[in-house]
Amino acid sequence: MSEQKYKELKTRIVELEKQLKESRNIVNRLTESEKHYLSFFENSSEGIWCFEGDPIQINLNEDEIINRIYSNALMVECNDTMARMYGFEKREDILGTRLENLLVPTDDRNIDYLKSFIQNGFRLVDGESHEPDAEGKVHVFLNQSKC
Repeated sequence: MSEQKYKELKTRIVELEKQLKESRNIVNRLTESEKHYLSFFENSSEGIWCFEGDPIQINLNEDEIINRIYSNALMVECNDTMARMYGFEKREDILGTRLENLLVPTDDRNIDYLKSFIQNGFRLVDGESHEPDAEGKVHVFLNQSKC
């Protein structure tokens, strides 16, 4: 191997070692960040949840958007606090629940809640919803929602 080729390889190895060290630092920072996020999420005194579903075109009329939200929104994440608010012991007991089972579509107040959410650019502060718990008792919740 020529001297020039050797120097090039050595330089490249040093560059790769530097990139590897940077990558490890990034992974460590992400791991720490995830631990902080999970601690906040799991220990919050507020119910925190996330629903997901198929993408919906936002240029549809409100009623069609609401129908599509109800037709495919599933709870994919929540904390234990959220589960307890609905009368469940832990988050695993409520994950996978359809939105229509919590934010009952036959209650006009919930439709108004969703209309306000849409009208405010898919964000809502202090939105009032009326939702049944595990035993069917309706509770009024004040929500902060963002899409």
